[in-house]
Amino acid sequence: MVEAIEKNQKPETQKDPDKKLEQISVDLAPLTPERLDEALSLARVIFPDIGSSEEPPDIVFPASLEPGKYREQLERFSIDKLNYWLAQENGKSVGIMGLYSRTEDPNDTAWVGWYGVTPEARGRGVGGKIFQETIDKARTEGVKELKLYTTDEDDPVAHTLFEKFGFTISSEETAPEGYKITYMSKRLDEAPQERSFMQRLIERSRYTRDDPSNFNTGLERNGEKFTTETIESIDHPDFPKMLDLFRKTFKPDEVDSPETMQQYMEESELLMHIMKNDKDEVVAALLGYRFDMGSNDPAFANKSIFGVDMVTTNPEYQRKGLARELYISAAMKAEKNAQAEGKKTSLAMGECTSTSEKFWNDVGWKRIYTVDTKNKKLTELKYVQPPVEFDAKTGKSAEGLSAIPEHFMTDSLERKTPPTKEEIAAVGAEWLSSFAEPQDSFESPEAYTTHEAMMQGYVDDFQKQLTGAERTVLLTERARRLLLRRGWSIEEHTAADGGVAGPEDF
Repeated sequence: MVEAIEKNQKPETQKDPDKKLEQISVDLAPLTPERLDEALSLARVIFPDIGSSEEPPDIVFPASLEPGKYREQLERFSIDKLNYWLAQENGKSVGIMGLYSRTEDPNDTAWVGWYGVTPEARGRGVGGKIFQETIDKARTEGVKELKLYTTDEDDPVAHTLFEKFGFTISSEETAPEGYKITYMSKRLDEAPQERSFMQRLIERSRYTRDDPSNFNTGLERNGEKFTTETIESIDHPDFPKMLDLFRKTFKPDEVDSPETMQQYMEESELLMHIMKNDKDEVVAALLGYRFDMGSNDPAFANKSIFGVDMVTTNPEYQRKGLARELYISAAMKAEKNAQAEGKKTSLAMGECTSTSEKFWNDVGWKRIYTVDTKNKKLTELKYVQPPVEFDAKTGKSAEGLSAIPEHFMTDSLERKTPPTKEEIAAVGAEWLSSFAEPQDSFESPEAYTTHEAMMQGYVDDFQKQLTGAERTVLLTERARRLLLRRGWSIEEHTAADGGVAGPEDF
């Protein structure tokens, strides 16, 4: 994390700033156990508000020296590996720099962490020299994409410095406190260029794909080979195997019957993808949808939504990243089909349990909260999935089935900013409405009226939470921990945390 950059430093005004950097001599000394206390003291000088940081130096600095000892903390932070250096000028420590990688990123991606300069060294270009050394160090280690994030609480000069070194804004979001968080990145192996959602997805693949442009393709990683396939009909020979895998993972009232799935195929675009091993066994499966926003608002025209209903992996094949690869394939198919209709996949959305949240965070999804800035309170959007089958005589849920509380999640795909509360309301309403059955599914007009009223109730309960909200914010589990340390209270959708979903834990 970039917590503070060159406070009070004057922007570079020379015609040849790189020449000035060459004239500054800064040596980088790797962090060692002997210099740990010095590094922590330096961090407290550079970052006065260090106590509210998400990944504090008193954990990540020693963790870089003894990762095994801090394995639990690193897993919680989703950090794979990390290294820190002390920057020295004439034998005196004047700054800190770090590089770390996250578990959800490709192996050739790294983040800048805890980069800063002491007050007395600011204003002389030292920060720029250290930052250049950071880039050079990353390139030497084979990093192809370098990322960072900062806030508008930091001096605006920070953004000027990053842009000077070729970093561009990849996305922005607003923190509950109201300040803006800016994510920036720089390609180290090529000239900067805007990449599409599909290109970014493929880059996130941990496997070598035989055909990166095809959602049905072979994959290989560390000698293991798999194949992704699309199921277009319940008559497909592997459909029963996919259904069996879902039923072994999810509750009975969460899995649609084959007849219901066939109906969905006829009425909308159902996305069914499976992963096979080299023995032709189905080892992972994903069920998703693509649908339009469905709102009368012109701003939502030609926008398509990629929704995921369920995804699971055979326990023997978990933690190999297969669910991620199915997500990539399904998203590619949804985007290609949207483009064929002259539309754009704008958002991804779906539900999660407390056990599967980390997986969805890794592919960019976050839970949704309404913000009350005055009282420093966040309230999670309380989503309830309607029953998947209904009684034809009464219009109510079928016997033994009920509504299921879930955590509702979303992700912006082609945009750099998170979805607005209006977009979330529209998408949620469209998704909930998709569970409704047509009139000819019921034996009487009274049964259909009962069904209509029940389904509209789910939509109303969802939307009224957003109507009077100040605004919404999307948060990962890691971000919520940070906000709690900063004094915010969070009302979670605890009803969605019931039960055990071990097999669903990717």
